[in-house]
Amino acid sequence: MKILFIGLGSIGRRHLQNCLELGYSDVYIYSTSFKNYELVSSDRCFTDLADALSYKVYDVIFICTPTSSHIDIVKCLIDTPHKCIYMEKPLSDSLENIDIIASSRFNKKINMVIGYDLRFDPGLEKCISWMEEGAIGKPLYFNAFAGSYLPDWRPTVDYKETMSAKKKSGGGVMLDLAHEFDYLHFLFGNLKRLSCFYQNSGTLDIETEDIANVIFDFSSGVSGSLSLDYLQRDYTRYCRITGSKGSLLWDYATNCVTLFKGNHEKQVFNYSNFSRDDRFKAILSCFLSKSFTDKRLAGFDEALFNLNMILKAKNSSETNNVIIF
Repeated sequence: MKILFIGLGSIGRRHLQNCLELGYSDVYIYSTSFKNYELVSSDRCFTDLADALSYKVYDVIFICTPTSSHIDIVKCLIDTPHKCIYMEKPLSDSLENIDIIASSRFNKKINMVIGYDLRFDPGLEKCISWMEEGAIGKPLYFNAFAGSYLPDWRPTVDYKETMSAKKKSGGGVMLDLAHEFDYLHFLFGNLKRLSCFYQNSGTLDIETEDIANVIFDFSSGVSGSLSLDYLQRDYTRYCRITGSKGSLLWDYATNCVTLFKGNHEKQVFNYSNFSRDDRFKAILSCFLSKSFTDKRLAGFDEALFNLNMILKAKNSSETNNVIIF
């Protein structure tokens, strides 16, 4: 299987390493700069995208560039023979040219998967399993939270120069933590309405929002809140789901899910031996085996809905309105 990586920042290097560990060694790279890429021979590395695309017909292309460049790169691929794409989340930072991609995807028979790998987390899978078994009765509402300190994300890099800190790159805590929007959509279905307040606190001296609070009302009857920030010194990430007969607490930071039932009874599912790389390898294995019917793989339509959720949440904050879907 011939694989091309477009962009090789931190997530691109992680995917490259995992592909090699999974036994996929026929890999090529396009990047505007090269350093620490000793895993791939220089004759397989390109600094011109056209040269890279014309060199081989690739079975799979990974797009691992800043969010704002995603759609422009897909446009470059539409009329090429490369028809299988794995794009890092989120789909984009705006709806510009999305219609071109949407129509071309069908006309050109392009398979596109967006990298919402959190769907492959055993904790989320356990939540879904317990909910489907009726362990908490009818789900009613949730409280979700994700926060960590942006300067700690990549300690060797000036965080003010990263994608997260810059509007033109598609940064900001809502686009960066798009996983949260995706898994809530994955759990509870389509949305009826939402409202949001976001802000740049000025604490980090960056361009983008570092705090966001969103209220959701899903068509399934579930409502809830999501809080995001770049400011937590202690990495925190969880979702508590309350139902008519009990509740679930998925603590992603500690790899633990707790089911709370009546009479102070509880069950604990601990998956502390499961690593972040295990999750990445799980989604890559599924994608590279071309198991496109697996519901855990997020396609274009789901990624577009999730992007709309984020953009409408921003619009809600900027206009002081509740947004109807």
